[in-house]
Amino acid sequence: MYRQSLELVQSVTTGPARRAMERFDKQIGTGHASTDVQEIVSAASTGRVEHLFLLENAVFPAEVQGGADLLDTAAVQTLRYGGDVHTLPETSMPSAKPICAIFRYVSEST
Repeated sequence: MYRQSLELVQSVTTGPARRAMERFDKQIGTGHASTDVQEIVSAASTGRVEHLFLLENAVFPAEVQGGADLLDTAAVQTLRYGGDVHTLPETSMPSAKPICAIFRYVSEST
């Protein structure tokens, strides 16, 4: 299912995707962006994810149970709430993680 999802949301790193990647670099560490998969899935489920970046062909370490399923969940929920999903090759990812996101707003619990 993850591979099928990737095919549906393939994107190029130009225009809006490029601008969002530049924003990520400025917003990481401020509460407006994250590379934590659990935080991103939670945020996506409440409509907070504005831009989601997924690593093409992501492979998760054994300790990350259900890694591909978590990416699927984040992607589906982001799209459900009108966010953008971008799949990128490793060389274009804004971080060295398989998933990262820009949030619409900072969580009140942060």
